[in-house]
Amino acid sequence: SLNILAYIKDFFAVEQWPVGPPWFLWVLFAFNLIFALCFLIVKDVKTNFSITYLQNKPVLFCIILFIFTWLLYVPLSYNIGASNWTGFYPFDFQLNRILLYFGYFMIGVFIGKSDFNNGLFAVNSAIVKKWRLWVLLALIVFSGLTVLPEYLNEMKSAERLTAFSSSIIYFSVYTASCTLSCIAFISTFRAKTNTERKWWNSLSENAYLIYLTHFMFITWTQFFLLKFDIPAFLKFVITFIITLSFSWYTSKLFRKLNLINKYL
Repeated sequence: SLNILAYIKDFFAVEQWPVGPPWFLWVLFAFNLIFALCFLIVKDVKTNFSITYLQNKPVLFCIILFIFTWLLYVPLSYNIGASNWTGFYPFDFQLNRILLYFGYFMIGVFIGKSDFNNGLFAVNSAIVKKWRLWVLLALIVFSGLTVLPEYLNEMKSAERLTAFSSSIIYFSVYTASCTLSCIAFISTFRAKTNTERKWWNSLSENAYLIYLTHFMFITWTQFFLLKFDIPAFLKFVITFIITLSFSWYTSKLFRKLNLINKYL
């Protein structure tokens, strides 16, 4: 039988409070604090830098974002590894992604300075209009990424590829997959902004709180399903439905509070 108290003890004492998917939230809050302090110093500095002009140059935008992501992710990942963590209990962070997250945080700052609805991701921009293409490309590259490791290992075993080349190829394709997925998700949701479907608008309004609350539901649902001998895919479906339903409902309850609804 499953022992909940033993599970909780293992979670905090043995596993040392694994932070799960929300690990980077505290990092983003730290970035906000750093930027707020720096803003006091640079607030009077004038700049004409803008990325809004890329809204009708989707290919150039994708290339620039890929190169930007590659430079912040690949060199660090190759040198320190993609699985190294540091921190203290819930304040963990993945070392190879710290520059990447700060870089994307700064992109958010620059986008935030512009009129988001009429700027880079305006509904009528070329980037958003090509949302179907982004989704297709993201799926193709991600599918290729799933079979790439086996192919690279075979190439290394046959000494037709060095370890360095193999790592760079994998990290580069991984970066391309992440870049395309980011563009695909943003452009798709922007394209569907003014839909008349109530459930879609509700999902959009509650998305952030769904993310903040989903981890506890997914963790405990998986825990209670451990004792059932059923196919893994069925467990996935059950976990997905329960997690989405409960986190969505929880978000709607939280947003009835004026303080929370004001900011989230």
